[in-house]
Formats: sequence, C-alpha cells, structure tokens
Amino acid sequence: YGLFIAFTEAPNKLELLKYFTIDSNILAAVSALVMLIARAVKGTPSSFAVVFKYVGTVAVTLTLITVLVFLGPSLGFAKMFAGNNLYMHLIGPVLCIISFCWLDKGPRIQKSHIGSSVIPVIIYGLVYFVMVVVAKSWPDFYGFNRGGKWYISMAVMFAGTLLISIVLKALHNDK
Repeated sequence: YGLFIAFTEAPNKLELLKYFTIDSNILAAVSALVMLIARAVKGTPSSFAVVFKYVGTVAVTLTLITVLVFLGPSLGFAKMFAGNNLYMHLIGPVLCIISFCWLDKGPRIQKSHIGSSVIPVIIYGLVYFVMVVVAKSWPDFYGFNRGGKWYISMAVMFAGTLLISIVLKALHNDK
C-alpha cells in the first residue's frame, strides 16, 4: 500500500528510487511475491525464495531501525510516521518481520546467506556515497555525512545490517 501511494502521488517517480526506504520496500514486496508464487507452484518455497525473502526482510528491518534510532530522533517521529511514511517505515517492515520469522515455512537460512543480506545495503551505500560525498549531486537527506563523518555512518549501517541479519536468521530458523 505504501509503495502504491508513494508512486501515485510523486510527480517524478524515478526520483523516489534515491531513497532506501522506497528501494527496501520494493525489494520486500518483490521478495514476498516470489515467495507467494513459489508456494502456489510447489507448495513449499525453494531455498532461493526463502533467501530472497530474507534479503528483503533485512532491508526493510534496517529501514525501521534507522527510523527508530536515527531519523526519528533527529528529524522527528511525527514526520517519520506521518501519512504514507507510517506504512513504509513501520507497518510494512513489522509485517515482513512477522511473516518471515514466524509464518514462512521452508528451508533454513544458512550462515552463508548472511552475505547475501547485506548486498542491498552495500550497493545503496556506495551509490549514496558517490552521489552525496563525491559527486555532490544529492543533498545529504539522511544526514549520514554530517561533519564529513560518512565513514562512521557507513560502518554503523554495515554492522547494524549484519546484526539484523543474524537476529532474523536465528528467529526464522527457530520455529
């Protein structure tokens, strides 16, 4: 729902893709669709479908945690959870976490899959770095380069993603 509203209301649809919130929600939606199709066709999802859902869930969980820990306190929770942001920053991520960790059946997540879960963050982080720090084509809309401290933000985001990946893996595998 949040993606539908975002794309119907935005005058420049491609401009939305510069936000990790949008990208992570698209990834989560596509991965949920892949899981649904895999279940409909085979009855149980393939390892690919489960790992893909894992990657999408890690991405939207990072969005949720970033809003709760950093963006909410710095930009205001009212703004972060207003209107469509409520779906993209809270409802969607929470539903993904619940579905992946407690409802989705299928193969277990292996330790080797943790690397896959950080790929979206690495790609986005590199694009954000180039566009904000190197090319200066985007404003630092997340505030991750305040005082030129992008390297701290990058390390924290990567470490946070790894931690999220490990926790979601454990919760998924524990059912």
